Amino acid sequence: MATLIRELPPEDWARLEGHPAFTDSQGQTVPLPDPRAAVIMVAERDGHIVGVHVTQLQLHLHAEPLWVEPALRGTTLAHRLFTTSLRSLDTCGPTAVYCFSESSTVADYLERLGAHPLPYRTHLLWHPPFP
Repeated sequence: MATLIRELPPEDWARLEGHPAFTDSQGQTVPLPDPRAAVIMVAERDGHIVGVHVTQLQLHLHAEPLWVEPALRGTTLAHRLFTTSLRSLDTCGPTAVYCFSESSTVADYLERLGAHPLPYRTHLLWHPPFP
């Protein structure tokens, strides 16, 4: 039984509604991406989708880097910069903001501010790879 791997054209994306690839760990349906900013590749066997991979542009807010001169670390300056930046988003309504942390100190600080750790690690893939 041969497996065909191909790009699924946006007019066929309805085939993916309710598909396990677009269902979260609680069984809730996850919306399909915007076809203007995504490509969906599928693996099919006898017309049945047996694999899905999405490459998409996602615009998410990130609250980093946050840098303070070493002599001023341990003061309230970082906290004031951070909270002032977040207050600038007040007109946006409820907004999720990603905060990457390189150390447990920063991670602990973000949790004290109310940030929730996510259950995955982040990886960066360059394409094409650097030599």
